[in-house]
Amino acid sequence: MARQALLLVGLLASMLATLIGCGNSARATPELGTVHGKITLNGKPLPNMLIRFETDETHSSFARSDAEGFYKAMYFVDLEGVKVGPCTARVSFDPSLGIKNVPARYSSESELKFIVNSGHNEYDINMTSN
Repeated sequence: MARQALLLVGLLASMLATLIGCGNSARATPELGTVHGKITLNGKPLPNMLIRFETDETHSSFARSDAEGFYKAMYFVDLEGVKVGPCTARVSFDPSLGIKNVPARYSSESELKFIVNSGHNEYDINMTSN
């Protein structure tokens, strides 16, 4: 009986170690830098704008601007950051804002390119309508 209990404890410990190991590998992340800033159009803050931060990998970071146009990029829902290295930001809009479109130079053909460094990065997006 003691041998069966010991075997069961060993089996449970092995399963727990496997689960913990798998959980960590599923959330493996590259080196990240925090990215935040303010998004404006013709000098006026833009609330509820969606910003996608694309790097050389398939996983992108995203942000949504608040009522004053401030945003912070998130790698996961609960993890702030953007992969360190070259990055392109693409802006899209929330239709409820009354903005008809975002100029291609800020969205599909984005000119918003910068380097994300490890640590803290401030990147303001100052769009113009012309």
